[in-house]
Amino acid sequence: MACPRPAHSPADDRQWLLHARCRGLPTEIFFAAEGERGQRRVAREEQAKRVCRPCPVRPDCLRYALTAVEPWGIWGATTPTERQRLTEPAEPSGRAPTDARVAGSCPTGDRDSRKPV
Repeated sequence: MACPRPAHSPADDRQWLLHARCRGLPTEIFFAAEGERGQRRVAREEQAKRVCRPCPVRPDCLRYALTAVEPWGIWGATTPTERQRLTEPAEPSGRAPTDARVAGSCPTGDRDSRKPV
């Protein structure tokens, strides 16, 4: 069973689009053509990112793409793969904590030295 979607989410508010540098540009710059691969795809993605990087609403655009889990195109100067990496949890290293505070003791060996005085 799917979780109910809130009545209003950040993905719904797209007023920022009115100020986007991409507004009015051909969508082909931001979305791959069927079968586009290799250097042609990389070049198009870089062209799109050059439009996005100085855009005043880039943070809003990226937030939208992450919230909506946008699977296609360049949004907020990121590719779908880059956005997926931003949302994936970090892999556990499997190692014991090396920072003494994380391990539950302080460098001096006085466990209470971290408490406020």
